[in-house]
Amino acid sequence: MTRDPSSPAAQAVGAAGAEIVRGDLDERASLLAAARGIDAVFAAGTLHRAGPDGDIRHGITLTDTVRAARVPHLLYVSVAGAETEADVPLFRSKRAVEAYIRKSGVPATILAPVYFMENIFMPWWQPFLRAGKFPLALPASTRMQQVPVADVTAAAAAIERRDDFLGERMIIASDAISGSDGARVISRVVGATVPFEEVPIERLPEGVQRLFLHVRAMGFGADIPAVRAAFPDTRWHTFEEWAAGQDWSAIHAAALREE
Repeated sequence: MTRDPSSPAAQAVGAAGAEIVRGDLDERASLLAAARGIDAVFAAGTLHRAGPDGDIRHGITLTDTVRAARVPHLLYVSVAGAETEADVPLFRSKRAVEAYIRKSGVPATILAPVYFMENIFMPWWQPFLRAGKFPLALPASTRMQQVPVADVTAAAAAIERRDDFLGERMIIASDAISGSDGARVISRVVGATVPFEEVPIERLPEGVQRLFLHVRAMGFGADIPAVRAAFPDTRWHTFEEWAAGQDWSAIHAAALREE
């Protein structure tokens, strides 16, 4: 489902064999039309586009649509940390949506991914990457659980095993690395020395500050061996395996200049 079936991304998915339907989380009628007669809904949130309030609104609309259309299974992508009382905007909105899903009685499975590996390419890290450094707002030796987007979407295999996962909430993680680990991995991938830089939390956007304060205090708590056992056919990626497929040209050029 997409708001714009004519977009290049939608066309690419269609070319791969998917049936594309139009739907908009702000237009419940379009969601109902898209949901009629399907076996499952796999959906992530909209926090970065719609903000916390929009994310909650969209999650409620989606849940109501699943219930009205009598879809047998909702697979909702939340976030690790939403199960806590931590004052993080992302956690607050996902916590509210999860609570609404549970209250609604909709047959659902919650996937709660930890920190995305792709977050390293967020705008607040770009100045450090362009300076040839691997940044995190953590001490060099503090390990943080991470997961690539591809592994979260691969966990949609839960759709094929509805009875095994119905009513479950699973924290999804693929690897746990420290900042110094990440710097060593990127150094090997780009073939140049990339040092780690611990970024002061106050240099980050407020919501990201709150996230890293939570990571410092509590971490995420995924049981990685249990996750892998629950999805034995999924190819989980280590940070190094994921990094090998990314574009590190900016950090590589800067690292070479420093050498």
